[in-house]
Amino acid sequence: MDTVIVGGGAGGVISALTVLRRARAGDRVHLVERSERIGEGVAYSTTVPVHRVNVPANRMSARPDFPDHFVRYLEAAGLGSSYTYAPRQVYGDYLRHSLDAAVAGSEADFVLWHDAVVALDDSLEVRFASGESVVADHVILAVGHGAFSVPVPAGPGVVTHPWTVDVGEIVAEYDARDKPIVVVGTGLSAADVVAELDTYGCRDITAISQRGRFPEAQLAEPEPPLLYEQVEHLTEATTAVDIIRATRLLFERYDDLDWRRVVDGLRHVIPDVWPRVSDAEREKLFRRVLLIWEQHRNRMPPETAEVLQRLVDDGSLRVVSGRVHDYADGVVSVRRFDERWTEPAHLVICCTGPSRYARKMEEPLVDQLLDRGYARPGRTNIGLDTDLEGRVVGPLQDRLWAVGSVRRGSNWESFNITEIRTQAEVVASRIVSHQSVTA
Repeated sequence: MDTVIVGGGAGGVISALTVLRRARAGDRVHLVERSERIGEGVAYSTTVPVHRVNVPANRMSARPDFPDHFVRYLEAAGLGSSYTYAPRQVYGDYLRHSLDAAVAGSEADFVLWHDAVVALDDSLEVRFASGESVVADHVILAVGHGAFSVPVPAGPGVVTHPWTVDVGEIVAEYDARDKPIVVVGTGLSAADVVAELDTYGCRDITAISQRGRFPEAQLAEPEPPLLYEQVEHLTEATTAVDIIRATRLLFERYDDLDWRRVVDGLRHVIPDVWPRVSDAEREKLFRRVLLIWEQHRNRMPPETAEVLQRLVDDGSLRVVSGRVHDYADGVVSVRRFDERWTEPAHLVICCTGPSRYARKMEEPLVDQLLDRGYARPGRTNIGLDTDLEGRVVGPLQDRLWAVGSVRRGSNWESFNITEIRTQAEVVASRIVSHQSVTA
């Protein structure tokens, strides 16, 4: 049996090591990644020490059968313990270490391709940009996030993708340390960039986003989330109004607990609730609570939060609510409702996050699958349409699977390590079950 995994970031590596653990002698597991380094993707390619994962180590295991796997790795290397918010680079190293161990311990053969998948046909022949190809029995799409939006024209003084360049070198090149810097966005990527700018001594930073607030902070030692039984009643809600009302009642019921436990507990029921919510009601939720949810759900590591608070307190960081729509002649143009104004900007760093829409992922294989009818956009055009076990809905759905953020249309919460490893385990078990039936 040949299983081809497309994408060598966290989702692809976790899928590969999970399939390898279940594979048999004679099976081949192919991992395809266009870059030279696997296990990184966007999230873990950084080498900047202040760029940290935003979840403690005891929730970051790549193996569902070994919850403390990452903790043990940190402890053995003298790099941390259960509540460590590790540098992102360390987590990328851990993923590669875990894959190496899985390859060494598997009966199957492992093939690593540094190439790009450009096409897939109905016989499941996977064609690479190099001209080579593999006929697969199963294909797992783990292509990660879509293309990142850039709200201002590219040009001098604009950093469109801060995770692919050396921001420190650019600050030095533009002599921007003591000059105004505008960071577009206030999500986790923007928080990382601001923390990095602090290490270069930058003291005139303005962060601008629609909501005008950075994510909330994690606790140094997070408490466990509410149990499924404590939030199960939300599964009865199918409209935006009912979901919001039930969530408010939940916070009132557990107002003696830290609110983070309630937010994290809601993750238990989202996979049950989300598929039953109509497209119209989903759009209402996006408009009414998406920004609030993301601010509280995707929280900053406590170390990063401390840096940002210090910068706000000493006047080095301003956080502004508005939309940046242009940059020219050393100023960015900002608008909020009917208000228009400009902010001085010697350097602009874009951190506005990826598009969630299938047709804006800028992934050639995804475009080809959509064009040929092998896949279709997910609900409200987010990601790809998949069933609850990860099959890509379409003519190849018993052999074509998806893991990670490409499943957001069906799962919504589909991009952190806990969700990815659970998805990978289900997909791997179904692939092995299919092999047993057809053998």
